[in-house]
Amino acid sequence: MHDCYILLLVVAIILVIVTALGLNTFLRLNNASKEFGSNDAYEDACHLSLTYTKGAMWLFSILFVFSLFFLARVSFILAKQS
Repeated sequence: MHDCYILLLVVAIILVIVTALGLNTFLRLNNASKEFGSNDAYEDACHLSLTYTKGAMWLFSILFVFSLFFLARVSFILAKQS
């Protein structure tokens, strides 16, 4: 049973890293959108709509918080078992 929680800890760490990278990407895209004069110029340069960028930013924010909670929970369970 202890090995299962170690595997979950590894999965949680990978999930935190992936969601942090995704959030960082969409935060940078959101900040870059302010450099363009219009939404059309942003879409032409980045090949993404501003609505998609903001939606993905919120999605990755929620996933990042969830993954941090998951990591804390698995870490707590492992610490409690030790």
